[in-house]
Amino acid sequence: MNALEAAHYEKVRAIFDILEGRGEADLLLKNLNILDVHGETVYHGSILVYDKRIIALNPDEDILKVKEVFDGEGLYAIPGLIDAHIHFESQLAHPTALAEAMVPCGTTTIYAECLDLLSAAGAQGVDAAE
Repeated sequence: MNALEAAHYEKVRAIFDILEGRGEADLLLKNLNILDVHGETVYHGSILVYDKRIIALNPDEDILKVKEVFDGEGLYAIPGLIDAHIHFESQLAHPTALAEAMVPCGTTTIYAECLDLLSAAGAQGVDAAE
C-alpha cells in the first residue's frame, strides 16, 4: 500500500470512529430543513461535517463528539446537487476535469448515461458494460 492509499484509509477510519462516537467531528449543523433534490422532498434534520466534507445526514447525536454545533433554526440546506441526466462522455473532458468544474458549483453526484459511449464502442463495449 502506498502513502496515498494509507492516508485515504486513515481518513475513512477516522470517519467511522466519529460515527461510532470514538472520534470528534468538526461541525454539526442541526435544526435544518434539508432539501433532497433526488427525492424532491424537504425534511427536518442535521448535517455532520469532518475535514470540510459532509460525512452524515441525521447522525446519532446521542453518541457524537463535535467541536462546534450550529443551530440552523429552520434554515434550508442543500447538501449536494444531483445532475440527474448527463452524458459525461460528450463533455470532451476527463472525468477528473469534469468533477473539478462541477463540484465547486455544488454538484456532488451524477447519473450518467453511457449510450453514446457504448454505441461508439460497438459490441465489445456493450459486452464490457454488462
